[in-house]
Amino acid sequence: MTMNLVIRMRTPGGIKLGLADVLASVPSNDWSWVILEFEGYTHESSSCDVQALADTALNHPGGVATTWREMVQLADELTDLNWLVAVAAASEVPGDQLLRAEQYSGCSLVLSAFDGSEWEFTAPDDNPEGVAVLQSLRLRFGAS
Repeated sequence: MTMNLVIRMRTPGGIKLGLADVLASVPSNDWSWVILEFEGYTHESSSCDVQALADTALNHPGGVATTWREMVQLADELTDLNWLVAVAAASEVPGDQLLRAEQYSGCSLVLSAFDGSEWEFTAPDDNPEGVAVLQSLRLRFGAS
């Protein structure tokens, strides 16, 4: 079984919740992270090539493997995020075929941003770390 949480990206005050806002509710970790889908924009001075990230995530069967530190750095450089599917696992992220089939068993947490309008978070209910993140997000942002 899994726990799901959906949050609107725009607060009632019109502020858009970005990846940095979301990651602030995730404790620093040494999980294996993989970006499977991405569409976003960074500052002009950013060292992140978001087009290359988007292309690689989409075209590489296993997505783009990354670390917690790299996820936080990306989040800090983003000015806007329209689409994201990222998974994290405390050990090894499931194989390419499972990820592409959207079978995320074995993952600690799945972060999804859809069409710049909502966030969806998923964690297995038997994974205490993932469940704690969802509870923290629910407390901080509520649910749609």
